[in-house]
Amino acid sequence: MFASPQQRFGHLVNAERLESMQPSVGDVADGCYFPPEFYTSEEWFGFEKEAIYYRSWLCVGRADFLKAPGDYFTITINDDPLLVVMDDEGTIRVMSAVCQHRGHLLAEDAGHKETGLFRCPLHFWSFDLRGRLRHAPEMGRTNNFNRDEICLPQLSVELWQGFVFAHFEPDPPSLAPTLTKLADEMANYGVAEMVSLPTMDIPDYPWNWKVMLENFMEPYHNAYLHKGIHDFALGHGFVEHTPDENVIMHPTGFDRADGAFNPLHKALLPPIPALTSEQRNRVMFAMIPPMVPLGLVPDHMFYFLVLPGGANRITIRVGLCVPPEALQVRNFGKIIDWIVDGIMMYNDQDVVADTAVQKGLRSRFAPRGRFSWKETTVAQLNRWLYQRYRAYAESQALV
Repeated sequence: MFASPQQRFGHLVNAERLESMQPSVGDVADGCYFPPEFYTSEEWFGFEKEAIYYRSWLCVGRADFLKAPGDYFTITINDDPLLVVMDDEGTIRVMSAVCQHRGHLLAEDAGHKETGLFRCPLHFWSFDLRGRLRHAPEMGRTNNFNRDEICLPQLSVELWQGFVFAHFEPDPPSLAPTLTKLADEMANYGVAEMVSLPTMDIPDYPWNWKVMLENFMEPYHNAYLHKGIHDFALGHGFVEHTPDENVIMHPTGFDRADGAFNPLHKALLPPIPALTSEQRNRVMFAMIPPMVPLGLVPDHMFYFLVLPGGANRITIRVGLCVPPEALQVRNFGKIIDWIVDGIMMYNDQDVVADTAVQKGLRSRFAPRGRFSWKETTVAQLNRWLYQRYRAYAESQALV
């Protein structure tokens, strides 16, 4: 029998612990980071899985990866392998990839099911594109076995700006009303109509998922860690945020029009025609916690899916989206290689830094460091997290 939330988290989360978070969720000028154990403790990450991941909208990918019934791809979020499928009616579904007999995974790849069936290789149980059990060999002698009662567990689904979001709860509040600021920003970019290019998975980065989100969004380090390669983009604008919103935004101005994150610091594809002058002179960094940091630049959008493998490890899935007309640009494939190489040029420096931060956070001398005003986005993320930590703790009578 599984332990109750009180048994699992009662010693970990209480009124005193919530009170200890207050310095991290107030005004940035008075604030500091969360305690180091929030980034290193497997127990705390277990609490976060319940308080954050099982109660939030989670991005599983882009809808245009699924073009016809039978198309699918897979993603694992914490301990849950998931199928993202277009069913026989053209509806996008997100459901468990775990066979409901012995738990063997039904798929770990992407592709197309011409037969319309996911067949488990262990005992050949087969499930259709809606998750219904269709074949279960040698079950005729099993008492009270009803094939029609067995289905792959389904997640709630919402499509937004071409992204597919899933939620473990059966009837969650809609995501879209909490993302209106970002939707307004994305309108001129045509993000919903962009073409999504194949993603790249980078496994086993040795740091906490919050370290990844913090580093992506705070501009404090850009003039130092990225000195030289980020000098063309040292803006530090922030956007007002409330914890009820599911997006944090941070515009960064360029010192030129149509800048980009590559060695030339220049857009390599034609700038998107509908952009304003302001949009052509900046990048809009945004984050949809807990999984999606993204950047809108004058010629494309890049995004990451941050997939924890515990408190001290993540995989990132790197994605790139371009306007449909960009596909016709001469040497398109080579240009995309250059764009990806440019993104990874910055990422390579962040890898060294984030690895060192995570090592330091495990030290007995790890600080609960004070915020710089340039870490406003970290304080905003902390407030978003705190609201959800507290809501779960109250719902489970932990406080």
